[in-house]
Amino acid sequence: MKNKYAAIFVQILITATFILIIGCSIAEYKSDETKHASLTIGVFGKIPGINDRNVRFKKVNLKDLNRKIDDHLDGLFIMPDRLIEADKGQYADLYKKLPYPTFFIGSEKPYYVFTDKSISYEEGITVKDGIYAWGVLGLENGQFKVWGFGLKADVKNDKNIKEMYEEIFQLLSDLKKTKNEQ
Repeated sequence: MKNKYAAIFVQILITATFILIIGCSIAEYKSDETKHASLTIGVFGKIPGINDRNVRFKKVNLKDLNRKIDDHLDGLFIMPDRLIEADKGQYADLYKKLPYPTFFIGSEKPYYVFTDKSISYEEGITVKDGIYAWGVLGLENGQFKVWGFGLKADVKNDKNIKEMYEEIFQLLSDLKKTKNEQ
């Protein structure tokens, strides 16, 4: 009789432990998905293949943005297929006046080829410094706040690219929070 109760107790203990482990894993997964604020990111070029329920991508055209800035965006991604077009001198001033950061994704050239009218993308040096995405935000003094985001171990794969985007989303979320607190 005692063995029967001991066996039931062990089964209950194992089941409870299993439920606890599963519950913690689900809670951790949900917290990872919702760790950043809801974001709307303008994209010039091909929309990134990142699925995040807190991020909405919106196709934008730099010519239109240059005429009227979309204040409803939290950031702007310039994708690899549009980097050369985004380098046109007329857009250097746009990157300075946008109220949110611009990220040049997949550029092998430094950020300043986009922000300095006197340097073209073709003339800029190619750098292999581990930076996969450059971010810039124009400051009131005419300078830029600059961020560089690399890929883990400089390996370009889906997992590392997703992690890099998550870092950018977290930065944008932090900037949005700071802006809302002011």
